[in-house]
Amino acid sequence: ENVKHVAIFKNHGKEAGASIAHPHYQIIGGSFVPPLVSKELESFSRITRVHGECYFCVSINKAREGGRLVSAGERFTVITPFASIFPYECWIVPKHHAGSFLDSSVEEISDLALIFKELFSAYKMVLGNFSFNIVFHSRPVGYRDFHWHIEVYPRVAIHAGFELGSGAFINIV
Repeated sequence: ENVKHVAIFKNHGKEAGASIAHPHYQIIGGSFVPPLVSKELESFSRITRVHGECYFCVSINKAREGGRLVSAGERFTVITPFASIFPYECWIVPKHHAGSFLDSSVEEISDLALIFKELFSAYKMVLGNFSFNIVFHSRPVGYRDFHWHIEVYPRVAIHAGFELGSGAFINIV
């Protein structure tokens, strides 16, 4: 009952901060909503109030129109964000609006597995073996306006002085 936010993530490779050599996901339940997640929640709520639709429901179409659509399965779309933090960063977004990963059906999980396979096959062709982070963004306890999604961060560039000192990121691709 004290858990307010659950973080699900995978760190793969030294550059991604992996502290254990074998592939694995981690789940951490916290008694607070982290600042980055709070900021995302505030932004999503504001966009929904102003535009009448959630950020990701609108973003899927804008990504298609803007040439940022990477792949589309039956239930998920893979897009590149408008302003990515990492080169080759992708977001996996359910096509239907759902707040929590836990609300996913067996069919959705099967489609998600196919999307992951397709995306990581493409990454391997372009990047070879690479370090990466996968982060699930799912609605924290007590919140309404949210569209769960997964962010994939290939760790092929290093954030240095400018990025660390300014919070603004340079994408070399």
